[in-house]
Amino acid sequence: MLKNFTRSLLIGFLVFLTGILIFYTAFRITYKKSVKAASDAISAQQTASASAQSDGLKESEIIKPDYFIARYDGKNLAIYCVSDGKEEFLYTLNARIEDISENELDQLKEGITLKDKQALASFEEDFTS
Repeated sequence: MLKNFTRSLLIGFLVFLTGILIFYTAFRITYKKSVKAASDAISAQQTASASAQSDGLKESEIIKPDYFIARYDGKNLAIYCVSDGKEEFLYTLNARIEDISENELDQLKEGITLKDKQALASFEEDFTS
């Protein structure tokens, strides 16, 4: 009788393990399909959004600077963009302040006006090389 009970217990355990294995396999297959479907949906949405944005900015959204200002702020050379009378900080120029003459430093404290991007690029080249 103990032999039959042990055998039945072993068969039941094997059936239980087989059920768990089948459930796990089905779950993995279903999970992978749902992840792939979600991934495809997201990439389709991103592609649609990217194509909608690829139309570019509207003319009214483009900021056209009137001029640029280079100014010494006590530590660094800061570059500002001036548009419609509003000054907006752009970036700090990596320059050695020790190499700038006192006359140029005085001008930079007041702010040097640069009329366009070419003048700005020339200014940057002069002070960073």
